[in-house]
Amino acid sequence: MTPGSASACDIFALGHAVVDVEFEVSPDLLASLGFEPGARYLIDEGQFQILHAALQAPGAEARWIAQTGGGSAANAIVTAQRLGAQCHFAGKLARDAAGWFYQQTLQNEGVQVPDTPLADGISGHCLVLVTPDAERTMVLYLGVTTELESSYVDLNALGQAGCLYLESYLVTDPVARDTVGHALDTAARQKLPVIVSLSDAGIIQQWRNDLQRWFQPPIDLLLCNESEALAWAETADLGGALGTLLQLAHKVVVTRGASGALVAEATGHTELAAPRVQAVSALGAGDTFAGAVLFGHYQQHWPLLRAAEFAIRCAARKVEFNGPRLAREQLIWVYSQFLNSDNKNTG
Repeated sequence: MTPGSASACDIFALGHAVVDVEFEVSPDLLASLGFEPGARYLIDEGQFQILHAALQAPGAEARWIAQTGGGSAANAIVTAQRLGAQCHFAGKLARDAAGWFYQQTLQNEGVQVPDTPLADGISGHCLVLVTPDAERTMVLYLGVTTELESSYVDLNALGQAGCLYLESYLVTDPVARDTVGHALDTAARQKLPVIVSLSDAGIIQQWRNDLQRWFQPPIDLLLCNESEALAWAETADLGGALGTLLQLAHKVVVTRGASGALVAEATGHTELAAPRVQAVSALGAGDTFAGAVLFGHYQQHWPLLRAAEFAIRCAARKVEFNGPRLAREQLIWVYSQFLNSDNKNTG
C-alpha cells in the first residue's frame, strides 16, 4: 500500500518513531564510552554523532548486529497488524537512511502512514550495546521524533478509525502534547474509544500534570505495568491503586510480568495468571501485550477479559525470543492455539 491511504483503520496510533540499532561491543569499549552495563541513557545530537562514529570507526571493538523499527506504540501497532487488524501509525521521521528504512518497514507490514514529507534532521535512534554476557545497554537519541506536529497526523483518517492509541512518552514535548490534544479532540467528536499506555514510571513522576489532561474526561482503557500503576497512585498497594486508576479510565489492565495481569472495571477486578515459559528476553513483551489487547478488544470486539487472556499468551510467547517484536507466524500460532483452547472448553 502507499502512504496516506484513506481507507478506514481499526487502530490509529501516535508515538515516537525510533530505529533500534544493535551493536555487539566489548566491555572495554562500553567503559571507555562512559556507559554502565545494563543502564539506559538519553543523549543529545552531539553525543549521538560522537557515539555513532565511535561504534563504526576502523578497529573499534564493535560489531553491527541488526537494525529494526522500534518505538513503543509502533511495536504494539505492528503486533496488532500482524494479527489481522488494519492499523495507522503517526510518528515523525527525518529524511535520512533511518527514516526511509523505518517508513518502508511499516509499509511492508501493511501499516498505514501519513503522506507528510519526511523532515530535515536526524531520525530517532535507540543504540542497543550488547556485551558478550548478553547485557544490553540502551542509548536513546530521539531526534526529530519528539517534535510531532499536527501535520504528521491525518485527522481525517483518525475520524474513520475504530479507536485511538497513545503512548505517554509523547507528553515530554510541548509540540507533541499539542498534537495529542488535537487528536483527542477529534476522537471526542467522533466518539472514538481512547487507549493510553502509561509507558514509564519516570514519565509519570515528571509529567503527571500534563498527562492528567489526557484523562479529562476519562478514557476507555488504560494500560500500564505494576510499577507504573503504583507510581501514578503514589502507593505500594496495587489493590488500592486500581481505584485511583479507574478515575482515569473506564477499564484498566495492569501487567505483572511472569505473574500475569489484573483486569479492572468499576464492577471489580480479575487476576489472570501467565503460562510458565523459558524466558530469553523481556524486550518488547509489554508492547506485544498492548498490541494483542488492541487487536482482541477493538478489532475482534472480544470482552476485555478475553482479550487480556490472549495478550498474556502473546507476551509469554514473545519472551521466548529475542528482538522487540514477535514474528507474524508466532503470533498466528498463538492465536490458533487460543481459539483451539476455546473450542475444547466449549466442546
